[in-house]
Amino acid sequence: MCNLATGLLVYGERDRNSAIELGIEGKRITIVGNAVGTNATVWDDQSSQEAFVRVQESAIAAERDGRLVLVHSGRLTESKRPEVLLEAVGLLRDKFPLVHLHVIGDGPCLPDLQRHENARYVTFHGPIYDSGRLQELIQSAAMVVSPFNMGLLALDALRAGVPVLLPDHPSSGPEVDALTIGVNAREFSAGDAASLADQATQWVRQARDISESDFVDARSQALKASEPARVAEALIQACVHATEAAVGGA
Repeated sequence: MCNLATGLLVYGERDRNSAIELGIEGKRITIVGNAVGTNATVWDDQSSQEAFVRVQESAIAAERDGRLVLVHSGRLTESKRPEVLLEAVGLLRDKFPLVHLHVIGDGPCLPDLQRHENARYVTFHGPIYDSGRLQELIQSAAMVVSPFNMGLLALDALRAGVPVLLPDHPSSGPEVDALTIGVNAREFSAGDAASLADQATQWVRQARDISESDFVDARSQALKASEPARVAEALIQACVHATEAAVGGA
């Protein structure tokens, strides 16, 4: 079906590469981004500077007091390996005795997670539909994390100005292209609790070495790409190019 189309619109570089592997010509593929809503209420220079300050304060609290707060949001299903999060929390307690994980969402795995030996270091919030409350909870964290794959949660974290622990799973959505490894994200081996815990520890050690300008620029560029107006502009340009190609071919 894609080969029959005049052009193909995709969210990000990962989708573009997948389409090329399927035999679609690169010139027929346009990256338009994924608009999840306006960023006007969460993004300006001041909010990015405040986010950078929170990153530094979170690293200091983890090093000085052993307080490390992580947040996960998503459907709790077996395929997403949510138990890895609780296993990682158990490993992190050796270095950060006040580590705590906030889990937002519901799903068939929730009862087993609540019985997990490390569940006492976790707060299960269930679904949260209030965007203000969701952003507030994410902003309380040192890092947002997903254990096996990640999609829109990457943009939620960017909107809140919180760094991301990113699994290297190929099925992670194209939204993760917006993250900048080493600046607002660290990558770990998907489904590996020890790798997750190690990268969280490395983040705490290196967070204070990140420059404010790099952090602010990375967030700004990512949020600009997901603005509805920017995505609409990309869609219009893609349609114009497709029309010109079709007319030229005729």
